[in-house]
Amino acid sequence: MNIIMRRILGIVTFSCKRITEMVESKEVDKLSFRDRIRYNTHLALCKACRSYEKQSALIGKALSRMMFEPQEDQKKMDGTAKQKILEKIKES
Repeated sequence: MNIIMRRILGIVTFSCKRITEMVESKEVDKLSFRDRIRYNTHLALCKACRSYEKQSALIGKALSRMMFEPQEDQKKMDGTAKQKILEKIKES
């Protein structure tokens, strides 16, 4: 890509680094109209950032389910088992 095209893209879109920062900080919802256009333009042009955004959303949903939804298949650990694990940790 030549220098002129890079400069134009720099004005019209954000960098990949900036996109990933925005995705992770959940900043996207707070963007101005102009910046939302820049964000969406970048995603339209960059397959890697589109994939990153989708993966980040999937990971967020999975973590949310793990943290806040009760897991039926999880068993409670009794105090004896916990104590044995703590002793093993102290030994090593």
